[in-house]
Amino acid sequence: PWAVRLPLEYKLEGELVRAGNVPKRMRTGHSELIKREAAPEFKGRSWAWDKWLGAEKGEQAALISWPPAPVQPEEGKPVRYFLYFSDINAPVFNDNAARVARWLGGTGEGQWDFYMECAPDVTQVLDLNKDKYRVFLAVEFESGKRVGYQGLDCPRVEAYSEAMLSRVARNACRLPVNYGRPKAPEMVDIRERVQAYMKEGRSWTSKNTVKVFGAGESVTYSRIEILSVGENEVEYRVTEMGADQKPMAGSDPQTVKLPLKVPKSGPLTAPVVEAVTVKAGTFDCLRTEGDFSGTKTTTWTSQKFSGLVVKQVSRSETLESTQELVEFKE
Repeated sequence: PWAVRLPLEYKLEGELVRAGNVPKRMRTGHSELIKREAAPEFKGRSWAWDKWLGAEKGEQAALISWPPAPVQPEEGKPVRYFLYFSDINAPVFNDNAARVARWLGGTGEGQWDFYMECAPDVTQVLDLNKDKYRVFLAVEFESGKRVGYQGLDCPRVEAYSEAMLSRVARNACRLPVNYGRPKAPEMVDIRERVQAYMKEGRSWTSKNTVKVFGAGESVTYSRIEILSVGENEVEYRVTEMGADQKPMAGSDPQTVKLPLKVPKSGPLTAPVVEAVTVKAGTFDCLRTEGDFSGTKTTTWTSQKFSGLVVKQVSRSETLESTQELVEFKE
């Protein structure tokens, strides 16, 4: 059982206004899908009640329907409906009027990503996608009152089949294909790619030379020190140094966290095996090349200590920069 409940702080002030809240765009049989960040500000009144449970949709096409909301003597006719699409595991919605107001106002607290606004003659939504979610139904009346709309079998969510086509009303709305929240990216473990970072206490220093054609060159150094290796990330410190290999004034060492699981990327160009000699020694490397916005970059990465850049050369029309390993401490 459920019952309508007024917010504790609610006060009725002034006469009810029935100028009509339906925007011109919300014509007969019309609907619009609205993302959270684009939700318009809600300045009306909201009603809360216990256990706004919503209804669950599984991983199959579904017909979502509800009975027309009855006219209310003090509030007038319904002028639009709202379907809020929530994560299937969202906690039961109850007990807080201010929270209900935020939901109905388009700023729900992390439980929904978008809602569907429907004209008052729309009481069916056909979703042929196979996303799993929980749907919450609300209605707005002429007075501006907006309230969750829930009762026995309302909203009704039925697994859809072609045999049900005759039951789909002419003015039913359809959710677009692939409307839903973006799928979580496939994550991959990169420990094998960053072996140089997998030992606490390890450190290395690189020399960075930048030549601006016709304007001289500058030299700096950078040191990386591995502070900790955790289950999910590596924490390391980066110290920027001047040409004298002393920390730059006004540039404090920075602590950086390297995640060990990242979104899966597309296939990489096969590297070339090549030995490279720098001040820190000779390393067997994998050479890769790239071209971005007119800058061509060649990188040599250690085979034994994956993730360790032994040498890198970048060149554009105006400058050339070189990074070389000058010290490596296990």
